[in-house]
Amino acid sequence: MNDIIIRNLSLSFGEKNVLKDFSAVIPAGKTTCVTGPSGSGKTSLTRILCGLARPDSGTVEGMQGVRTAVVFQEDRLCPNISALTNVCFVASVTKAEASEALSRLGLGQETLQIAGTLSGGQLRRVAIARALVSDWDVLVMDEPFKGLDERTKFSVMEWVREKSRGKTVILISHDNSECAFFEPEKTISLGSVDQ
Repeated sequence: MNDIIIRNLSLSFGEKNVLKDFSAVIPAGKTTCVTGPSGSGKTSLTRILCGLARPDSGTVEGMQGVRTAVVFQEDRLCPNISALTNVCFVASVTKAEASEALSRLGLGQETLQIAGTLSGGQLRRVAIARALVSDWDVLVMDEPFKGLDERTKFSVMEWVREKSRGKTVILISHDNSECAFFEPEKTISLGSVDQ
């Protein structure tokens, strides 16, 4: 796994510049936090890194052929199947592995519950489990802990840190305490280019 090298990324939506000549190096095997106010381009950067959006200009090196797991801001679960099946469906793991991950995140009895009937915090944990149990080289998490109460959040963050040790992690967060918890190698602050 190599460093991810971002060179001169620019992206606009109409008149609004979301990213303008943004460059950074994301070190391999380490955690990098990306912070900044709403509208500063954090989610757009996530989408570009994952190949879900194309920049107007600039390049990203080091993501080609890389297995990427993503925790989006939205849970993006299938609402008509169980929490367990959601994890197995995307991550291609056994039911036992998926069940163990969900249990570790405090979802013991809810594993067989239809996803559409779960609370917001429960859905968030299913989405995190789905990403973490897959076979990945780079983990991208966009505001992954939103909607979790403090006690649950701490437990989930402990598990994420344990599962991602020694791997490349890109954590997008508004919360400085979340970033500090993961002891990032690097913190990238995106400021709104319109300010």
